[in-house]
Amino acid sequence: MKAIQAYLNGYKTAWKSKKMISLIYIFYFCIALLIAIPFYRLFNSIAGNSLLPDNLISEFDMTAMADLIRDGGKVFMVYLQGALPWLIAFVLLGTWMMGGILHWISAARGSFNTGNFLSACNKYFWPFFRVTIYSLILQIIVAFLIYVVPVILVSKDGVSDQYVVRTFVTAILLHLIFFILVGLMADFTRFNIFYEGKRKVLKMGWRSVKFTIRKIFPLYFIYLIWMLLPVILIVGYTWLRTSIQVDSVAMIIMLFVIQQLFIWLRYFTRIQRLAMYYQFFIANQSKD
Repeated sequence: MKAIQAYLNGYKTAWKSKKMISLIYIFYFCIALLIAIPFYRLFNSIAGNSLLPDNLISEFDMTAMADLIRDGGKVFMVYLQGALPWLIAFVLLGTWMMGGILHWISAARGSFNTGNFLSACNKYFWPFFRVTIYSLILQIIVAFLIYVVPVILVSKDGVSDQYVVRTFVTAILLHLIFFILVGLMADFTRFNIFYEGKRKVLKMGWRSVKFTIRKIFPLYFIYLIWMLLPVILIVGYTWLRTSIQVDSVAMIIMLFVIQQLFIWLRYFTRIQRLAMYYQFFIANQSKD
């Protein structure tokens, strides 16, 4: 019952968070522009007089794209190396904003205050940054342990293709389960740090691991329910993208607007996920 109530409360909180979600969207959009504009210019300079860039807008052609990247391989590599810091900035931005997000969803009442949001972002950045680093290291270790066994198994002589496929499908599903689990542990570590007001990351992390293991079944149940909306959005966007014939400036603009709307809704679902798990976390504090 707590799981269903947490999901509903998470949706209500996300609905009240439209101003914050729009601010988050603007932050990410600015960084995306810093990456996309140089790439667009580089892409057009390599394509020259080719109509490929215009054709790719209406229909993505992986073969043509691969040929273009191969022709300008060294140039693209230089660009990718330069874009790496901005990609890291995406991760750091998400970590930095987490404090402001928790500050709002913990008591989403009244009008959203940007100043309070930014202040909470700065306050919790360093402990949340440590949580991000630790969770990333743990994700790498888990992935290594999950995939090293299948690699050993399929490297034996006389192994059938069917066995190889089954082995790696099992490994991927297992990795997905543990990927979600580690992500939940990281989220609850941040919740504990915020709720307790303490910066002892390892202590809060261990407390979160125990909490996650004890509540693992309702936590996965909530996750499955939450996944319904993102899946609907993905299917809906894919259907619209394949249905719209991009053959004019107006259609390009319309497609861009639709794309940005779906990106905004993706941030909405992320806030809903954090809010519902935070509500579940708070609801269980009296017993823990």
